[in-house]
Amino acid sequence: MNRTTIHPISVGIDTCYLISSEGCTLLIDGGGFGRDNGRSFLRELSRIGVDPLSIDLIVVTHAHWDHIAALDFIQRATRARVAAHVDARLAIETGDPPWPKGITSYGKLMSVFARWFVNPRVKPVGVDILIDEEFDLSPHGIRGKIVHTPGHSAGSLSVILESGEAFVGDMAMQAWYLRWRPGLPILADDRAALLRSWKKILPRAEMIYPAHGKPFPKNIIQKELRRVQND
Repeated sequence: MNRTTIHPISVGIDTCYLISSEGCTLLIDGGGFGRDNGRSFLRELSRIGVDPLSIDLIVVTHAHWDHIAALDFIQRATRARVAAHVDARLAIETGDPPWPKGITSYGKLMSVFARWFVNPRVKPVGVDILIDEEFDLSPHGIRGKIVHTPGHSAGSLSVILESGEAFVGDMAMQAWYLRWRPGLPILADDRAALLRSWKKILPRAEMIYPAHGKPFPKNIIQKELRRVQND
């Protein structure tokens, strides 16, 4: 029986996830902004005994700066193909990522603050695989699918394994600087689409892996969705 391993790797403020199974290695996201992002990524690969060239595919969950700022370095180091949603392609290939909107009071304040004070340089990267609605990873050795889950951004993707792990990018958040407890994001372009996408994710998921914060069980999102829908 083939065993799937999951390694979280912090790259700036973004947590990338390395998934290995059946001779295939997949990286989720391209890392956030920081002086040492790329080198720290390579040090972590060395620590866990992973050859950078063994990484076959980089899946970009969405094209905000904190998920693609180190993508150029990582792609050149791994020579992996880059997969993204069709609506994220322009931002990745021009290096001009959009800013998300706030959907809570704190989120709105953070969005305004970030637009004024955060201006990272993002190098353009070519996208090799364009995804529309779903992409089956089984032919690539990973038992799962890449699913279009718009809401946080129009081009948001989630990677959902058959074993129930859902890597959702910023469709959920937990890091202290975003929200104290795990739950829905404070930033999103389309709140209604966000809620619809969770109805697509939850039947396939057991554990939620956000890009900011630690994994948590899906019942936390289920409870928050019930509260939001009853408001």
